[in-house]
This record gives sequence, C-alpha cells and structure tokens, in this order.
Amino acid sequence: MNPFARDAQSRSDPHNIQHLLSLLRENDEQPTPPSIPRVEEQRSSDPRLKGRAQPQPKPPASASANAPPLPHQPPPPRPDLRHLTPSQALPELRRLAKDGTFLRLVMKTKREQDALERRLADSRRERERGDEEEEERWARASLEEWDQMVKAQQLRFHKAGLPGFFETSSPAARDNQRKILELLGELIEADD
Repeated sequence: MNPFARDAQSRSDPHNIQHLLSLLRENDEQPTPPSIPRVEEQRSSDPRLKGRAQPQPKPPASASANAPPLPHQPPPPRPDLRHLTPSQALPELRRLAKDGTFLRLVMKTKREQDALERRLADSRRERERGDEEEEERWARASLEEWDQMVKAQQLRFHKAGLPGFFETSSPAARDNQRKILELLGELIEADD
C-alpha cells in the first residue's frame, strides 16, 4: 500500500477506519493469521495514533472450535483407585494380572519381601535368649525395617496403578491391601 495514499485517505477518514478494514482484509486473505500486535505496538507504528488504543482484530470463532487440542495439555486425571474394595477392584486386577510389566514388578517386590523375611528369621534364630533389653531393641529395629518395606511397597504399587494402594498405617486399609494382593495372586495363578 502506498504510504502517501494512506495520508490522503486519512484526511477523509480521521479515525483511520478504512486503513484498519484493509488490514483486516489482508489478514483474512492470509492462510495463517499473523501474530496480533499489542496495542502499544500499534500506537507506536502510526504517529497520528499515539495515545489512542486501536481495536484488535478477533480470531474467527470457528478457528478455536475446530482447533486440535494443544500438545502440552496434561492427560486427563487418573481415577482414584485407593479406596476400592477387592470386588470393586476386580476389573482392574484382571487387567493388571495380564500386564507383563506389572507382573515383573510384583515378582521383584515379592523376592525383596521374601529376602527380608528370611534375613529377619535367620537373625532371630541366631540371637540367644537372655538379654531382654537387647531382644526389645532387635524387635523394634525389625518392626521398623518391616514397616519401611511395607511403605515402599505401598508407594510402588500405588504408582503402578494397583487399586487399594497408597501409603498408610491404618490396619483396615492394610487389611484391604492384603486382600487385594491375595485376589491378584489368585488371578495370576488362574492365567497360568
């Protein structure tokens, strides 16, 4: 567009509406809309418009309705499986019982637990009865080690999506977790 023609046009169009309409028409003809300049940028580009806000062109309504989802959107939240009963968890347990990655996780966890149980049992047999205070220290240390293993298992299974699992010391919740593991074991054996 000829800048001199725009100056002549501005005398008959003091609010520069014709110029804005031509800009809008140019934008409509382009396949992708250009970035919309901020109000400050528009003011500074035309000395006659200093201090006056210019209307911003609006993107077409259909563009946002038909736009694909943004790639950086987080996935939908996972359902909360923590407080499911064994019967409510059954469909998810059936799926997990066939998941090779999950089964390897279960087997690794089981081997770690078996090793701790053997080590604690061997340690118990090696101890001589007699010093009651030493026996209490050993029992407290063993229980602490067991509780740490249980917490690690709860977190591991929670992250893996096993229903009923979250970190807890509640006897009722732990009993529910034990029942869910028993049911999972039965499902795994049934698939073999």
